[in-house]
Amino acid sequence: HILIEVEDPKSVKLVCLSSLKDVSNFMKQESDLFCSKIREVLIMGSAEYSEEKQRIMPFSGYNTNLDWESANFVYRECQERSIPTSTVTRHAAHGCPFPPSFMKMLQDTHHLLAIEVRSVHVTEM
Repeated sequence: HILIEVEDPKSVKLVCLSSLKDVSNFMKQESDLFCSKIREVLIMGSAEYSEEKQRIMPFSGYNTNLDWESANFVYRECQERSIPTSTVTRHAAHGCPFPPSFMKMLQDTHHLLAIEVRSVHVTEM
């Protein structure tokens, strides 16, 4: 969260591709920082609207099932604090595959995230 501290207010888009445990812990430990800096939370997973609870709830899926309590906390807190969320299904990835040459191009930027994405992509091939 040290990196987030220096960012402008409401300028950080947080992308969550796995368990929401780290995000949940960050929200609990640094609530004011999270709320002041995060513009949007993008979650790879599943969600549905609950008429009973009058809010979006995580739905069964790999990422939410890793830590259901954390997933529920993140969705609830974001809604209560008016932090926009977008949930993208894993099936979207199958609809827009990237060729290996694109992953190589990303790696050539030497950006930390690009190198990690490339290493995961190669492992999955």
